[in-house]
Amino acid sequence: MRMWIALVAATFVCGVVSLSWGQALQMAAQCDKAQKQLKELIAKPDATEAEKIRQDLGLDILGSCDTKEGRVVCFQCLDDKQTLRALQVVQKRDTKRFELLGFGCRCRDTK
Repeated sequence: MRMWIALVAATFVCGVVSLSWGQALQMAAQCDKAQKQLKELIAKPDATEAEKIRQDLGLDILGSCDTKEGRVVCFQCLDDKQTLRALQVVQKRDTKRFELLGFGCRCRDTK
């Protein structure tokens, strides 16, 4: 009886973990598409708010931080191997314009 309860509990836990991971994967866009869309969004003259870009892009913000250049914002995406990655932009301190920095996240790398 105990073995049966342990098996049911283990199956439930594995199912919940798989569901969470699956939901995270569903919420993340493919990196190549996200990178192209991000370039287009930050090229617009009215692209001055990270939250607006996040909404238009449909990606989660992994983190943001202030640097000498300005505010860095990191978005999550999936590469071609279905691995979660980060795309980062910086909102320049002097111009308030965004610039694509590429993959990685300076905010996480400095901690």
